[in-house]
Order: sequence, then structure tokens, then C-alpha cells
Amino acid sequence: LQAATAEEQRRQAALQEAKQAVAEAGKEAKRLGRDVERSQRALDAFVGGPLAAFLQLRDRSAPTPAEEEAAKTEEAPAAHADAGAAACEAGAPEAAAMEA
Repeated sequence: LQAATAEEQRRQAALQEAKQAVAEAGKEAKRLGRDVERSQRALDAFVGGPLAAFLQLRDRSAPTPAEEEAAKTEEAPAAHADAGAAACEAGAPEAAAMEA
């Protein structure tokens, strides 16, 4: 009878330890779930921001010297036309006519 009582006490103690372990595991699972959500939000922000910008810049190619020269020649006439329009608006039509 004493052996059975001792065995029951050991099993009750083991049961209490198991219940406590289950409660702690539940708390740990909730904490880890919050960590996963927080990490996922941080990852989404990174992928949509810095990583996207990096990939866009990485995939750009530098213009060749011929392309750079063509871009400069296209910009030059446009700059002169803009200057002439600004001179007309400023009340100096003869300056605009001289540039054109």
C-alpha cells in the first residue's frame, strides 16, 4: 500500500510538471508567433524599399559614350529654346529673336 501511495505521488508530481511545461510552451509559442509577425513585417518593408531600390539600380546599365553624346546634343537645343522663351516672358523679345 505504501508503494502504491508513493507511486501515485510521483505521478501527480510528474503530471504537475507536465502541465507547467505545456503552459510555458503555450506562452513561448505565442511569443514566437509575435516574433514571426514582426519579422515578416520587417522583411516586407525591406523587400519593398531598400531591396527594390538596390535591384533597380543594379539592373541599370551605364550609358555608352555614344549615348551620352547623343543625350547632350538633344539637351542643348532644348536649353536654348527654354532660354528664349524665358527672355520673351521677361519682356526682352529682341533677346529671344537673337538666340533663335
